[in-house]
Amino acid sequence: MTISSRGKSGGTIIAGVLITTFVLIGLGLSQIRVGGPVYTSLDKIGSFTADILPPPLFVVEPMLEVTQVMHNAGMLKQTKQNLATLESAYRASAKRWAEDELDPMLAQELKNGAERQGDLFWDEINSTLLPALERGNDAAAQDSFARVQALYIKHRAGIVALSEHANTIRTQITTDSMTTVLFVIAGMAFAALLSVGLVFVAIRLLMRVVLEPLAETA
Repeated sequence: MTISSRGKSGGTIIAGVLITTFVLIGLGLSQIRVGGPVYTSLDKIGSFTADILPPPLFVVEPMLEVTQVMHNAGMLKQTKQNLATLESAYRASAKRWAEDELDPMLAQELKNGAERQGDLFWDEINSTLLPALERGNDAAAQDSFARVQALYIKHRAGIVALSEHANTIRTQITTDSMTTVLFVIAGMAFAALLSVGLVFVAIRLLMRVVLEPLAETA
């Protein structure tokens, strides 16, 4: 093998190792950068947690509104307006998370738990409670309010469970991202050491293959 071919082979190997190392580091950095998969997942879980706490997906404020109007029928007109605004926000939030790429477990739990009870909660208010109050039918209103309270309790239990599970997922994502960070740091340190080592090897090869033979022929 000629000196030229040896030099090319050595250079190709060194370049290949360095390129592979830096590609792996780049992939790691792409995972943890702002806007990357890890950042997006954490942001999404944070937004979801904010939505399931009051308001809009957690119907604690609507529950307060109907409780107040049950004790003061004179507030009915204003309460209806407030409830319409709150329900609109609730529906928009539910639609948002139904269409978003949320963690599948959270999405399914929301749909079958807190959201299902929330929908029933709103249906009872709109179809029975408010009409009964408008008619002045206190007995029907009290019966409906009792059902609203029972639905709210089930809905709240679903929200509590969702919050706990969302926090668990967020903690896991954070742990995984820290592992990725450590991997990237280790990769960068390895790349630096590898670069120094390859430069040293290249110099040694240059001396053995080129300089020493030239010295012997001098």
